[in-house]
Amino acid sequence: MSNRFEGGLSRLIRHRREELNLTQAEVATKVGVTSDAITLVELGYRRLDLDRIPALADALKLNRRQLCRQALQERAPELYQQLFRSKAA
Repeated sequence: MSNRFEGGLSRLIRHRREELNLTQAEVATKVGVTSDAITLVELGYRRLDLDRIPALADALKLNRRQLCRQALQERAPELYQQLFRSKAA
């Protein structure tokens, strides 16, 4: 099984959770998923649905907007470019 989705977001989630001394089960409860789901996300084997990102941001005490942008950039880079590319182009 390869880590298809491992990237900055999965590393950020793991790092921030550990920084806050939270367990995967605690984060999972706050996000509304199983602890196995958080494990798989942190290892890069799974992505959270985008509608779970705001709850994840709250659980990890991160800026919702920034975390949503990062998730969108990793998950749908073409859509991200369309939404956030420079207006001057």
